[in-house]
Amino acid sequence: MEDLRIETTALRVWRGQEEIIRRMQRMVDDLLVLARIEEGQNTAHRELVRLGELMDVTGLPFAGKARARGISIESEVPADLACAADRDSLVMIFTNLFENAAEYANDGGYIQVRAGRNNRSVEISIANTGCHLTQEDTRHVFDRFWRGDAARTDTGIHCGLGLALVQRAATGSGGAVTAEVVDGTFTVRLTLPSAC
Repeated sequence: MEDLRIETTALRVWRGQEEIIRRMQRMVDDLLVLARIEEGQNTAHRELVRLGELMDVTGLPFAGKARARGISIESEVPADLACAADRDSLVMIFTNLFENAAEYANDGGYIQVRAGRNNRSVEISIANTGCHLTQEDTRHVFDRFWRGDAARTDTGIHCGLGLALVQRAATGSGGAVTAEVVDGTFTVRLTLPSAC
């Protein structure tokens, strides 16, 4: 019985270390991507990307986690909405935005995704309730390693690179990104070149 307890404890320690290694690897990967983008070394390949389909795929891994916490998800993305951008960059952008929204939304809150055309651009917004940032704080959310929300600092999971990556990748795709906080709702707005 004692041997079984020792094995169980050792397995828990090993899994904890494996998780730390995974997080460190992700941070290193994110830093490398940031450096390549900022040095102009990323090889963006612009193509027609159907946003509804891509957003469904990138948001799916986080939907279960959000719903388990009673977070409702509302999505209004036209099926025919498309943009001209690098698909890999968009995967990275939406993965980071959905991960943040699912992680920082308050229990019982909501995540809202909206997208549409505006002249020759596509505009996408991803919002979540439960934000403790101020509008002043939003000036820093795209800075590397910046985490102003107490909820973000306490998690120990994120290192403050996700939104920096989002901003650089959006700019590299010919778009722009902004953030705002209104009444505890954090919204990221992404503008990308339209496909038509």
